[in-house]
Amino acid sequence: MKNLILILTILLFNSINLFGQWINQPSGTTQSFRSVYFSSTHPNNGWATTANGFVFSTSNAGALWTAQNIGMTGALEAITFVNSNEGWTCGSLDRIYKTSNGGGNWNQLTTPPLNAYYQDMIFLNNQNGWAVGQLGAGGGAIINTIDGGTTWSQQTSGTAYRLNGVYFTSSTNGIAVGNFGTIIQTTNGGNNWSTISTGITQDLESVYFSDALHGWAVGDFGKILGTIDGGLSWNNQTSGTTSMLRSVYFISNLIGWTAGDNGVILSTNDGGITWTPQNSTTTEVIFQILFTSATNGYAVGDAGKILTTNTGGFSAINELTHSNSFMLYPNPATKSFTIKNYSQKETYMQITNPLGEIVRSEKLLGRNEHVIDIEIPSGIYFVRVGEGESNTVMKLVVE
Repeated sequence: MKNLILILTILLFNSINLFGQWINQPSGTTQSFRSVYFSSTHPNNGWATTANGFVFSTSNAGALWTAQNIGMTGALEAITFVNSNEGWTCGSLDRIYKTSNGGGNWNQLTTPPLNAYYQDMIFLNNQNGWAVGQLGAGGGAIINTIDGGTTWSQQTSGTAYRLNGVYFTSSTNGIAVGNFGTIIQTTNGGNNWSTISTGITQDLESVYFSDALHGWAVGDFGKILGTIDGGLSWNNQTSGTTSMLRSVYFISNLIGWTAGDNGVILSTNDGGITWTPQNSTTTEVIFQILFTSATNGYAVGDAGKILTTNTGGFSAINELTHSNSFMLYPNPATKSFTIKNYSQKETYMQITNPLGEIVRSEKLLGRNEHVIDIEIPSGIYFVRVGEGESNTVMKLVVE
C-alpha cells in the first residue's frame, strides 16, 4: 500500500482560506527578473532573464544560480526552450538570441528592422516560433520563424496596441493578448490575425492554454478571462484582487496559478471558477510564474526575487483537518482515510487527478463517518466534498 500525505487547502467559499508556502531562493542579484523557464522533463535545469539583459541558469533546481552576460544592454522579457539544448530569449532593441547548447553560448539572431520591443515568445518545436511586442512606430508587433530563428518574417497584427503575450496550441491556431483588452486570433499560423471582441479595456499581460479549447488571459486590475472554445469567446472570472496580474500558468484544465503586482499569487483547482490567494512571502512585482508539476513551481520578479515551491504553493499540514461541515483524518494516512460528515444532509465526495479526471466518487450519508480506501497511483489528487457553491476541496499527494 502507498503512504498518503495530505496537503490540505480549505476552499469553503464562506469559510477558511489556507494560505500557501513559497520559499525565496538566493539569486545573487537585485536586478528585476522578467522571465523563467524550467522543463518538466529536465526539472533541475532552469533559466531566468533580467531587465539588464543577463541570463541566469541553474542545474540544481535553483539551489545555485549563475549569471551570464550575453551582450544584451536592454531587458530580456521572455525565455523558452524546446529541449535541453535549444532555447531562445527576446526583449528590446529588436533582439532575439538563441542557444544550441543549453545556454552555454547565446547568439543574436537577425530579425526584421522594426525597432520592436518583444514582450513574449513561444516555440512549438525547434523550427516554428513566434514573438510579439510593440513596433517602434507603434502598434502590435508579431514575427514568425519556420527555421528555428535563422530567418524571421513580420506578420500583420491588425492592432494599434502593444501585444504582451502569445500562445499557440498548434502550428495554425494561436492567440495573442495586449493593451486595452486586445485579443487577436489566428487559425492559419499568423498569415491572418482577427480581433476577438471582449468589451474590456484593461491591459492584458499574459495568456495560456492547457489544451486546444481551455485558455486564460490575465491583466490589469486583477482581470482574469477564461475560454472553453479555443478563444472564440471569453468570460470574466473573479480574482479577488485589484493588483495587475502579469503571468498565468495551468498544468491541466482545472489546476492553475496567476501572479503579479504586490507579490500576488492566486491558485485555482476548478478552472478559475474560484481563485484562492497564496502567501508568496514578498510584496515585489512577480513577472512570471511557471510549474513543472502539480507541486513544483517557480516565480520571478523585482529585486532579484526567485521563489520556489514543492507543495503547489500550499502549506503541508500534519494534523487533523476539518471545516464547519467535514473532518478528514488521519493525516498523514496509510491505506485509507476517514471523512466525517457533520451535516444532516447527504452529500458527495469526488477524488480527481490533476487532469480533472474523476478516479473515485462516493455518496456520503449525513451524520456519518466514511472510510475511503486508497487504491490509486502515486501523484497529486484533490478530494472534493459537497455540492454546488458549498464545498470543501482538499489537496493530497499519494506516494
